Amino acid sequence: MATITEHSSLSNDSAVAAPKMDAKPEIVDDLIDFDGPDDPYKPLNWPMSKKVTVTVLYSFCTMGTTWASTMSVPASHNGRY
Repeated sequence: MATITEHSSLSNDSAVAAPKMDAKPEIVDDLIDFDGPDDPYKPLNWPMSKKVTVTVLYSFCTMGTTWASTMSVPASHNGRY
């Protein structure tokens, strides 16, 4: 794993150790990740129609939740303002 050297504002030496490009990524047992760059479950690999559909559905769910939580406010006044 690459380390970064400390940088002092009084020093002109701003050298930072660059990560090695040929180093293998660190494997973490608790990390859940996609199965490579061509995984069909990765949202970046979805077709545009599926991305739009999911975005619209989440938007309606968010709007519906907000709307449903405010629907009781007009009824709570009992006609008095």
